[in-house]
Amino acid sequence: MAVSALRKRFGLPLIMVYTSIYDPLIAQKMTETGIDAYVHKYEPVHEIRRIYEQLSKGETPISAIFLTLLSYPPFPQ
Repeated sequence: MAVSALRKRFGLPLIMVYTSIYDPLIAQKMTETGIDAYVHKYEPVHEIRRIYEQLSKGETPISAIFLTLLSYPPFPQ
């Protein structure tokens, strides 16, 4: 279900993408698409807790695993 459809159906929920799939476009377009947090599903509990705390403060967090992946250039094709 698209983020816009979720917001329409449930009001103004915070949307957290919780996945093991890395997609740099998700991180780059979080604000445009309405995603509030991007979390790798294998993050430790303390990292997920940190993400929730940031969300509650109105921030748009990205988990540590994804931040690490974002810092590397893409592989040549």
